[in-house]
Order: sequence, then structure tokens, then C-alpha cells
Amino acid sequence: MALEAAHDKGIIHRDLKPGNVIVAPHATAAETNVDVQVKLMDFGLARITGRTRLTQEGTFMGTLSYIAPEVIQGQSATILSDLYSLGVVLYELVAGRPPFEGETITAILSQHLHAPVTPPSVHNERISGKLDDLIVRLLHKEAAKRPASAAMAAQMLGALLQAPDAAKPAVVDPLQRLVRGRLVGRERELAEAQTLWQQASAAQGQILLISGEPGIGKTRLVRELTTLAKASGGRALTGAAYPEASAPYAPFAQIVQQALRAGPDGLTLPGFVMAEMLELAPGLRLDYPEVPPIHPWTPGPARDVCLTASPSLPRLSVRSSRCCWF
Repeated sequence: MALEAAHDKGIIHRDLKPGNVIVAPHATAAETNVDVQVKLMDFGLARITGRTRLTQEGTFMGTLSYIAPEVIQGQSATILSDLYSLGVVLYELVAGRPPFEGETITAILSQHLHAPVTPPSVHNERISGKLDDLIVRLLHKEAAKRPASAAMAAQMLGALLQAPDAAKPAVVDPLQRLVRGRLVGRERELAEAQTLWQQASAAQGQILLISGEPGIGKTRLVRELTTLAKASGGRALTGAAYPEASAPYAPFAQIVQQALRAGPDGLTLPGFVMAEMLELAPGLRLDYPEVPPIHPWTPGPARDVCLTASPSLPRLSVRSSRCCWF
């Protein structure tokens, strides 16, 4: 298998797609009973494992319809990213269409990141259940849950083709026929959000507030916008809160954890600010032993105080060493 041979030499293809797969007559067809030979072409974007990246930081290479979710989010391409692209190619081969389609680049990338893949057997009922499962596994959002190597993927593919029930059609759940992951009816709102992101990325600070009744697509709209940010080299830090179950300041704690766990590219903050951040996200305390804890406002368990700095400033309510303005 060509992809296996490349990976064995430490080469990541990074642009696996049908246009780079050539089917040619086999020179020794009479001896092998195989009348065609499949070749993997165009290693122009290939990268050798362990070498410094030659592409600009914050960008990604490859064809959008075949790119792995982790690469969209700015991570380096790996052999597992190539296997995701292989899954897209196989999906298109057997289903006659790619797993994710959309009218805009953002719509396609967002589906790669978030939308569950519809099994290819939904579009082609002749596909066997085992082939269906293999392709869906290759397209898993989490790289670690894909086959571990091209050799393993080839072995699985060969085994299912030789299995007694290789031609047995997959059993399709009617719910899987639903097209999921597309944003519908929010073109104007998305265009406005994209304009604000472009201004923010040009160092013009912006804030966007999205409100509305439950179930109208607020979360989906935000996902679309964060996908655009990631694809254009930005960072998206997100937090979620649910009134029935969330702890106070939970979204802010989640955002702080994401920011401070980003490694060398994380935030560099003054010590007193770091101390406040670690109060919000105490789970990170062991990662920053040099940052001293904040002294409580008052000793003992009674720590609730209310201060007024001056008549011209809002009151500051302190609850368990955490502050909010009101």
C-alpha cells in the first residue's frame, strides 16, 4: 500500500484526495491477474515527520473536503490525519459523494469538526456493514480512535473483503438518513459574525452577543464562527454553562483552563492576574507552583464581604475570594 510505504519512511502526505490517486494499467497483468495498478501521486505538500514545518504558522495545507479535524484546529498533520483523508476518499468512492458538503468553506470545515458522519450505506445500500464500519471509523473526530496505521487499515480492508459476509448489506437506522451538522436559515447572522471576526483579527476589538429562545441554532451559529476563527489561524476558547447543573463561573473556568494549558503558546500574564486565574481554575494549581495563592479577604469561614471603593465606582461583591461587578 503506497500510503503505508510513505508512512514507513516518515512521510506524511497531507493532501490525499481522488485527484492524487492514479489508476493505471498494470504492466504484469498476465502474471498477477490484476489488470490495473493504483498509484498515489503528488507529494508536493508532504512533510517528513520530525522536520520543522515549512508552512506559515496558523495555516493548514491540503484540500478542504479531505482535511482532518485536528489539522483544521491548527495541529500538525500526522499519519492519522492521512488516514482521515483516506476515509473521505473511500467514502466518496463507495457513496458517490463526500461525507460533508456545503456552500461555503466554513460550512464544510464546521462539519468536519462537529457533524456526525452519515454512514456511506445511507447513500449506497449495497455497501457491506463491515466496510461501512471501517469507513466511519476512519472518519472519527478523535484521531486516536481511528486505525493506528495505514498497514492496519489495509489489513482490515483486506480481511473484510475476504469475509464470508463481505457482501452482506449494512443495516441502516432510519435516523441516520438525516442530514446533520448544517446551519440553515442563518446566512445574515453568520455574515455579520464573520465581518466582526475579520475586524477582530485585524486588531479591531469586537464583542458579539447572541441571544434567543432555546432551539433556534445559537450554539450552531457560534460553532460556525469558531470554525472560521480556527481555520484562519485564530484561537477559540469556549465555555458552557447550564443553569440547572453548572458551578458558578463555570464557563470562565473552562476558558482559563484552555488558555493556560495551551503550552508554549499559552497566555503570559502578570503574577497577580495568574493568581486570580488559578482561583477560577484550581485544577491548574499544580501546573503553576510558583504562583502564590490569594490571601482570603477575611479569616475563617465567613469570607463574604461587600466593598465600595468610591461613589463613582460600582460596588464590588466578593464571594469566596471571587469577584463580580453589579
